[in-house]
Amino acid sequence: MKLPVWIVGHIPPGTETYGYTQLWHAKYVKSYLSIVQHPRLGRHIAAQIFGHVHAEEIRTMENAPEGAGPIFTIGSISPVYYNNPSFRAIEYDGATGRPMGIHVYFSDMAETIQELEWQKAYSFPEDYNLDMNATEIMTNTGMKQLQANLLAGFDTWNMYSQWYKTNYSNDLQEYGVDPEKETTLTEEQRAHARLMYVCATKLFVNSFEFDNCYNRIKTSLNMGLDLATSYTRTSDSSTSLKKAREGRDFRLFYQLSRNQRRAEIFNFKVKT
Repeated sequence: MKLPVWIVGHIPPGTETYGYTQLWHAKYVKSYLSIVQHPRLGRHIAAQIFGHVHAEEIRTMENAPEGAGPIFTIGSISPVYYNNPSFRAIEYDGATGRPMGIHVYFSDMAETIQELEWQKAYSFPEDYNLDMNATEIMTNTGMKQLQANLLAGFDTWNMYSQWYKTNYSNDLQEYGVDPEKETTLTEEQRAHARLMYVCATKLFVNSFEFDNCYNRIKTSLNMGLDLATSYTRTSDSSTSLKKAREGRDFRLFYQLSRNQRRAEIFNFKVKT
């Protein structure tokens, strides 16, 4: 009998969605993917779960075998990166060892004075209106369908962005077709922001593959802007921009190419 495997780690492979940089060296990502995407081994990996990013996110593999499990990053008890504290309970099938659902709990820091008061945030997939059953969704293939729904920018995007930082105001809420958060971004800019984000949730070996993802989908969707003028995310647009102009926020603006992308969207020049 071949037992299912769950991989649990801290730093996820692939691209982080804060500044769009690679979290692992390319040679390690390549080696890792050769295992988790292996035709014989990959289908026995029921789930991959990572932390580090303090956000409720998904990841997908481009060439995973049939039956490969989903990849999730999870939120954090620590609220230091623009997030409410959270934890999750994962429901799984005792017979197959496969994940069946996720139940996330959080504490709203804006309403908490001393002790944390935990409440239900959401359940996945129940609270998402996806046209798939739980068994289908909780796979790499199911996560790819979720990515397609996110790219479209409708209700799925709004639901995802609300709980991305477990009900803490964040920039993803500005990017939907009908944004949950007030924004000055145009419809085209919001579409590019979603595309950048979705490409970052795909496990690529290096930044070249990430850029290829962006350009390939952009072309297929007839989107006009170049990657050089697309949008780079922040946790708080106005605050981060002010700090960047004053030269203090090195963490976000440490790559000149990404500085220029954001500068062109917001019509100011970043000092170099």
